[in-house]
Amino acid sequence: MANKRLAVGALLACCGFGSEVWALDNDPSLYRLCKGYQSGSATPCGESPKPDQAAFKKLSQEYGFALSHKALAPAESLGINGFQMGMSYSVAPNQTDEKVWKRGTKGGDSPSPLMTVEIDARKGLPFSLEVGLNAGWLVNSELFYAGASLKWALNEAVSAFPIDFSVTGSFERMFGSPEMDLNIAGMELLISHNFGIGGLFQLAPYAGYSPSWVWAGSGLIDSTPGVLSISKGDASAQTDTDETSRSQGDSEKNFVFKDESFMFHRFIGGFRFIFGAFSLTPEAIISTDGRQSYQLFMGLDF
Repeated sequence: MANKRLAVGALLACCGFGSEVWALDNDPSLYRLCKGYQSGSATPCGESPKPDQAAFKKLSQEYGFALSHKALAPAESLGINGFQMGMSYSVAPNQTDEKVWKRGTKGGDSPSPLMTVEIDARKGLPFSLEVGLNAGWLVNSELFYAGASLKWALNEAVSAFPIDFSVTGSFERMFGSPEMDLNIAGMELLISHNFGIGGLFQLAPYAGYSPSWVWAGSGLIDSTPGVLSISKGDASAQTDTDETSRSQGDSEKNFVFKDESFMFHRFIGGFRFIFGAFSLTPEAIISTDGRQSYQLFMGLDF
């Protein structure tokens, strides 16, 4: 029986605590985001943990802004026969309060820029429509995200009014964290103008406004990770000694954050440079609350 209990305990340790063992520095680790947190204590959040909702919202805002959809293209569409594949790299300076970031992430370090690597695919459709798919990874984390977008170029390639104008809707979802759930919806209103340079290159500067809505939630947070809860009647379990700590009533020390929703007012600026089938697009995004991100897209048109 002792061997059986040891095997079960090992399985629980691997399955229940595996995400903490393998988590990377930028992964959410929310068990310290409680009111009255005491570092070094066996019960750092006390006997009846109360979530620090304000800290959770600040952390969610940082992830939500870094993973929000980027335009990475001017207002004009690819055209009905157009198809583009590419990769982008993005850097977003971290605006989170240092105490919140240290307590809310696995690394526990001071805030550093959040960087993402993303693969993008876009296909032109009839009626100046364009559909896009993207998937990305937050560097130094186990967080991934995927999304889709639909753009409508309301005005493009009209000589009487040579300013292109488009509307884009997007949705993205974050994966990889059992503790935090993020869904992001966005819209982009862009204007741009495409012109040739020496008959060899094309340059298309663009700018626009992009509201972004983020919905954040959490899973069940264990304020004492590494402590295995046991029932009061399980006397045999209490006599076993192994590397996993045990505590009666530990399940009562779990907590859940309330769902949060917030909005970013973002302004986008960039330009696309085309030479043959190759395109290079640097872009900057600034929000009204001072958050920023800078991205570089490289793609091939087919």
